[in-house]
Amino acid sequence: MASLASCGTSLVGMPSRAPVPGSVARVLAGSGGPVLIHTEHNLWDRYRPPTRIANAATFNRNAAVITVSDKVAASISTGRGGRPPVETIHHGTVLGSIRAYAADERRQRRAANMLPVDAFLLTTVANFTPKKDHAT
Repeated sequence: MASLASCGTSLVGMPSRAPVPGSVARVLAGSGGPVLIHTEHNLWDRYRPPTRIANAATFNRNAAVITVSDKVAASISTGRGGRPPVETIHHGTVLGSIRAYAADERRQRRAANMLPVDAFLLTTVANFTPKKDHAT
């Protein structure tokens, strides 16, 4: 991490699952370092006060921020430090498009993935919790 600014990296992606290292990376990157893109998964009020303070003090060093919901985006409070561009990207599946599959298309897709036509499928793609407000 100490050589982040001089290692030749031009783009660094930082997930919010590690907010303290993210704050440290923003400081170490310096003004001539790599472009930092931060992905914010959490509401800022869920962070402990020292983490919120470190984020607010360094957040403007991100070139851009991607959030997982509008509620997460609205929770970012950088005070006087400025705020980089924030964009919410909604991930997931449009359920209506799945339900609209005709029986033949469903069979074809399952066959292409070597799945029995009548098999029950259960998948997990994220940690859906009310605090993340995935509806927005």
